[in-house]
Amino acid sequence: MFLHGIRFRLMVPFVGLVVAILAAAGWTLQWVTRRSMEAELGRKLEAVAGAVSVTVREEERRILLSGFGPRTEPYLRRPLESVEQATGVERIFFFDLKGGILFDTDAAPGRPYSDFALQFYRNEVDRVRRGEKAHSILFKGIDGLPTMSGFAPFFLEERVAGGVGVDGSATFLEAVDALKRRLIVIGFLGALAAVVGAAVVSATLTRPIRDLVVSSALIGRGRLDEPVRVRGRSEIALLARTMEGMRKDLVDRERDLKTMLAGVAHEIRNPLGAIELFTGLLSREVADRPAARAQAERISSEVQSLKRIVDSFLEFAKPEEPEKENLAAGPLIRDALALLVEARADRSIVFAVDPSLETTALRVDPVHFKRIALNLLQNAVQAMPRGGTVTIQGGCTDGGVRICFADTGPGMPESVRKNLFKPFFTTREKGTGLGLSIVKKLIERNGGTVALVRSGPDGTEFCITLERGHRP
Repeated sequence: MFLHGIRFRLMVPFVGLVVAILAAAGWTLQWVTRRSMEAELGRKLEAVAGAVSVTVREEERRILLSGFGPRTEPYLRRPLESVEQATGVERIFFFDLKGGILFDTDAAPGRPYSDFALQFYRNEVDRVRRGEKAHSILFKGIDGLPTMSGFAPFFLEERVAGGVGVDGSATFLEAVDALKRRLIVIGFLGALAAVVGAAVVSATLTRPIRDLVVSSALIGRGRLDEPVRVRGRSEIALLARTMEGMRKDLVDRERDLKTMLAGVAHEIRNPLGAIELFTGLLSREVADRPAARAQAERISSEVQSLKRIVDSFLEFAKPEEPEKENLAAGPLIRDALALLVEARADRSIVFAVDPSLETTALRVDPVHFKRIALNLLQNAVQAMPRGGTVTIQGGCTDGGVRICFADTGPGMPESVRKNLFKPFFTTREKGTGLGLSIVKKLIERNGGTVALVRSGPDGTEFCITLERGHRP
């Protein structure tokens, strides 16, 4: 659920953007630092190479170009090794314009020099031939350490006679690696801070939206007694205030409708009482006239039907507040069945009641519960005009007590199932469409719920949940 929620979808772009910015900034900073240090190292090595070319005297340059023996080599090696120690470079070598090594401090005394490495410095050697300084790119030396070479020309009689090369290790890369590690830690902490910040910001945005979702769900279920919570002055708050205004309008409209229904029902009840009274007198007057007596009894039956409709209107318009008691479910269901069986004695209906309901305790208003059970049982009986079985089962759950009423009728089409609990919706000619609406209202007033569990060719089943009580 969280992965599909608006809070997650708000957090992902925000955190992703922050992480991308931190990664790009860290990589750029490392790249710029490394390149600037490489350039600085190249300039340093070029300067060292230039200094070496200047410090070598002209006689020594001639000896280098013409060749020297084992006696003259130490005179060249000692000052160059002193330069290595003073500048921190690892190698100094001289080469001619043809690319041959003339002298190398890394070579052992008396050993021939290898000019193989100069094959990789063709561009730098070409620049030296033109009298320019140059440095190579950073590469990994034979010792496995990053290394760079600097080059400078040396002159003889004011012309380029050869070049000087110096190798130096890029020890600064240790600092770059340390910087990289620090940037990774900073990036991780920044990403963590972004997650926390995104969670806080998204919670600030989604909390009022979540309140609106809850309020709209309650309004959709007909629960208009819960006000819509308004937070702040944002567009969401404006929407919440608009929804609260709509809720109040619905409450006012429902109150007016119920007041009108109650008034109409009271106005109808008085003439119905008079009609019932005079119908009784008429029945006695025509007791010896079978046809007239049958008409009078039919009038009396229709009056009783009208009285039930008026009672339904009054119950829907002004339901009484529940007076909850701890009661066993079995006796309450038997009382409802007694009323129903007396009214439907001519039908071949079988009622199967779960014996465990005799000891299942409810906390409910007994009058409300009998009315709930009676309405559900009446619906089940009316769904089986040719007879059938009504099963009442129940038991305790984690959420309270669950009782189910199932019939073996033909079921209901989808169009009927969608409107079951709407007031005044009915598929019967003489129905008021208030039975299930009253059931839903009474159950909610007692802190429970009602739901259509199934409806198909094998029958229909309604289940109610109510608060669990103590054993009476």
